[in-house]
Amino acid sequence: MWESLGTVRKYLWRYRLGLVLGTLCLILKDLAQVSQPLMIGRAVDSLSGAAAGRAPTQFLRYVVYLLAFALLKACSSSVCG
Repeated sequence: MWESLGTVRKYLWRYRLGLVLGTLCLILKDLAQVSQPLMIGRAVDSLSGAAAGRAPTQFLRYVVYLLAFALLKACSSSVCG
């Protein structure tokens, strides 16, 4: 398999930085997309949690995180798509 990639490797080597950065961006995007439902669950749990005094501040923190994720998603979709 690696022998057949030998001819392509010299062309891909030229764009190695872009390929690495693109791969890292895709991994970060996937991690952010997976963490959104988890954050929503934690935000809901913080409202019904035992620490009722800290619930509003924890909930607002999760809201800020989710808004930041939404902003990043909007920026990346407008740039990429």
